[in-house]
Amino acid sequence: MFLVTDSVQSLSLHDPLSKSEQVYSILCELIETGKMPRGFRLPSTRILAGQLSVSRTTVANAYSRLQERGYVNLVIGRGTYVHHQLDPDSCCIAVT
Repeated sequence: MFLVTDSVQSLSLHDPLSKSEQVYSILCELIETGKMPRGFRLPSTRILAGQLSVSRTTVANAYSRLQERGYVNLVIGRGTYVHHQLDPDSCCIAVT
């Protein structure tokens, strides 16, 4: 079973990016490299926040941004899933 935290060393307090942006960038990289394939269910915000030692709001903001960019589908009560039809021309690694 793949765990997001297996691919994350830690979030940096000295990084110019906010923690939410760091989580977003990490998740983007995992999606774009195929480590989290299409249809993959992401951990709940509560679980991932606990694993990364950040607030649920930090993870929720990252998930919302992923949804805005078309990388995940948020289904209330069911979970967050990597979108089945990713746009190959869209790259979310660069934080804007």
